[in-house]
Amino acid sequence: MKRLTSFIGLISILALVTGGCAPASDSPASATAPAAATDTALPTLTKTPTPAPTAIPPTPTLAPVGDIQPIPQGYVYLGDKNTLALGFNMNGGGGIGSLLYNGRELIDDTDYGRYFQFSMYDGNDKYAAQGSDPYGNWGWNPIQVGSKAGGSSIIGAKVLEYRKADDAVYIKALGKEWGKYDEDSDVTFETWAWKRDGYFEVFTRATHFGNDTHALATHEFPAAYFHPSLTRMFGYFDDAPFTGAPMSELDHRTKQGEIAGTGNCPFVYPTENWAAFTGADKIGLILLLPSQPHLEPRWNFCLLYDAPTVGYAGPLAYFDVPPQAVRDLRYYLIPGQIDEARGVVYDLMPHTAWNFDLDSPEGWRGDSLEDSIQNGILTAHLSKGNLFTSSNGLRVAGAVSPSVLVHARAQNDAARLCLYFITNKDPTWNESKSSCADVSAGAFQTSVFDMSKNKIWNSGVVTQIAFASTADAAVEFDSIQVEQRGQAWEFEFDGDVEGWLAWNQLASFAVGNGSLSARATGGDPYLGSPTLTLDAAANPVIEIRMAVSTGSSAKIYFITSSDKEYDETKALTFSIQGDGQFHTYTLDMSKVARWKGIIAQIRLDPTDAASSIEIDYIHVVPK
Repeated sequence: MKRLTSFIGLISILALVTGGCAPASDSPASATAPAAATDTALPTLTKTPTPAPTAIPPTPTLAPVGDIQPIPQGYVYLGDKNTLALGFNMNGGGGIGSLLYNGRELIDDTDYGRYFQFSMYDGNDKYAAQGSDPYGNWGWNPIQVGSKAGGSSIIGAKVLEYRKADDAVYIKALGKEWGKYDEDSDVTFETWAWKRDGYFEVFTRATHFGNDTHALATHEFPAAYFHPSLTRMFGYFDDAPFTGAPMSELDHRTKQGEIAGTGNCPFVYPTENWAAFTGADKIGLILLLPSQPHLEPRWNFCLLYDAPTVGYAGPLAYFDVPPQAVRDLRYYLIPGQIDEARGVVYDLMPHTAWNFDLDSPEGWRGDSLEDSIQNGILTAHLSKGNLFTSSNGLRVAGAVSPSVLVHARAQNDAARLCLYFITNKDPTWNESKSSCADVSAGAFQTSVFDMSKNKIWNSGVVTQIAFASTADAAVEFDSIQVEQRGQAWEFEFDGDVEGWLAWNQLASFAVGNGSLSARATGGDPYLGSPTLTLDAAANPVIEIRMAVSTGSSAKIYFITSSDKEYDETKALTFSIQGDGQFHTYTLDMSKVARWKGIIAQIRLDPTDAASSIEIDYIHVVPK
């Protein structure tokens, strides 16, 4: 039987259902040539539309939520322990050590070094760990839950404040140093957690109140230990994210003392930003991390086969911790049948190609209660003056995204479909930011909304798109795709480094006022891009607009999906002007013989001297 699901309650159904894979789309292929979009006959908006609610309600504030409570002993739970609840151990810093799904435990709390928690390090600091420890030496390592005292003894961190609302909790704790006997850390941890519709959102803030500096290091972001009953490993690690392509099941096993850097807990690159452990029945828990500052593209991901066997996922972040630094971490915990829970991932994560094959709305929302999704077809009941919107936060660089392709049909009579958009610089929905096309009934057709001539689209970063029609109409969408020719980082959002990381000799690495700025502290500074899936042959040009105060030479390195070692055979050196003024450097990467296949990451060495650096944008594009 074909499934018809109303958007009302969709997320809870996706997270809680325990059936098999969602059916693939059975929509017919396009029967005719693509229809070109035009810019006439715009619908008359009856009001200035505002964005529809996104799948993730905005974090209300990052202030304490709810009413202050007495600090209890043992676990407190957010949610109903019989159906879905997240547990916080108040004897251990309020750390997340339990997630109950229909009475089934999904998180491990064997010791205070496990749980789900933010774990930070110092790139230089080392000291001998107390008691028996598989690593021998440790270093500055504040964690929320507590310390390892030696032997079987554990000492819990102190909860300083606890607040609770109907659907949220707030906990503040003073961290402990894991490798020492009973030493309070110079870090406080604040945790905000919200129960959403079938999943949990967690935000952790670590505040370093010390006056010392902890050197650049790789941090567990978070360290996540899954219940011993969850012994199957899943994720998506390939080059077609958010297309519904089959996920992978892995079997990476190691011992507790062999996690980091030994190759026994291999690095994985989850291109949909999630990984999961399940039981034999494929019911388990997804850990989802949206893109955020400091997050690396690689995760540690393995089964630790010490007794008891336990699943470990360690997303990684790279940063230093200067005096008074604040470091934030945001993630989602999605329990349930893995194929269905992946549909929730698609609804939460903004992306720019939607095919609806997981029977998830993938962030699209409208006002009609009749909006639905069935066998990979999204049906939207459009009305005059109202918008059917994508999720917010798309970050589409108009300069490399000339069109939007829509494979759709009208359910009854032909409809005039109009695409609207807003940008980071122009967030008002209006006719100056729109394009229209006729959509016929009958066979599915592909309409091309050509945005290349819209100056607002081309000069900004598109954060959301929407559809409206000139009259009431039901439109069936098989797919929607923002055409992307290359990759662009515009650095238009304060605080958002867009996945770039300061890898070496770079301080004060931040985005503000439309550029990425940093200070090179030596003659070999370099930064790394997020994970990419770029066709090298189709995108042979790198364009960089930047200003450096000193230096004469810069360099681009790259790796590919089949060769993930940085070396001189995959590099291009270019001359720069060290005068503190912005210059545009256009690099023909086709001159490098190894620029082929799929480009998985690039590294930029912006100068060869201690210098101030500002980067306006980086584009990887066709010729």
